[in-house]
Amino acid sequence: MSQTGPKTQEGKCKSAKNSLKFGIFSSVLLPGEDKEAVEVLIANLKSTFALTHGAGEVLASRYVHTSLQLNRLQQAQLAIAEGKRYSNKSREKFCIDAGMYFRSAEEVPDWYFNADQAPRTKALFIEAVTNDAYLLKNHYSPDLISSAKTKLPYLWEFVMGKEGDPRQKVHTLGTYLGAEFGSTQPQTNIHSLIKKLETDYKYELLWAQNLDRFEAIIRALDAQAILDTMTDANLVRAESLLHRRSQELLSTMHQLKQSQVAASTTMQAKEPLLS
Repeated sequence: MSQTGPKTQEGKCKSAKNSLKFGIFSSVLLPGEDKEAVEVLIANLKSTFALTHGAGEVLASRYVHTSLQLNRLQQAQLAIAEGKRYSNKSREKFCIDAGMYFRSAEEVPDWYFNADQAPRTKALFIEAVTNDAYLLKNHYSPDLISSAKTKLPYLWEFVMGKEGDPRQKVHTLGTYLGAEFGSTQPQTNIHSLIKKLETDYKYELLWAQNLDRFEAIIRALDAQAILDTMTDANLVRAESLLHRRSQELLSTMHQLKQSQVAASTTMQAKEPLLS
């Protein structure tokens, strides 16, 4: 049976933490790592440092794999930081900072915390629809509702669909709202529509009405998550270990090259005497 990996953000965060134990320090390539690229890097190191024997090749291989491990650690840090924004603690902090004390943290939709722009675009559209609906309610007249396609374009599109929608062939805005909400009074139907919008799209409207403030809060939470991850003691120790190992291997290769150059120079100096 094939495994697809964790689907929830919490699961992805746990998976990233597990990789600290089982993936980052692996001596073999992990899925997604390029074997040919690794071989090219090893070959370049051997050429640069004139590593022509087995010990030199081992040093080059260890250096490249240490670089891979550092890259894995950085990827894990990013994954952990990203996972934090979906945690209950982060959601609760968002609700407090946003003044949404009356909301359950679990109710806040995931798109508040990710980079998907489609729900945000929809939220702005729903806000425009609601504004049109309030305009129609507050300034209702038969002329305004009959000319809604041009004067209330967002409301028209939401209720009647885009150009060519079948609804437009059999209904006006007024008759469609009457069929949908069941009242013979247009104002009552408009009121019912507004209530439905504010109920069904409460989080879209909250976001659209507080766009700049909410996005600033999310950015602050992200920055704190990154800072927490960067200062995590286990991650700092792992990064320090890998950097130190990398420098030691690089220094050893450099010393090996220098010793080979020195030995070659000595041999060249002795050749005239031998001849």
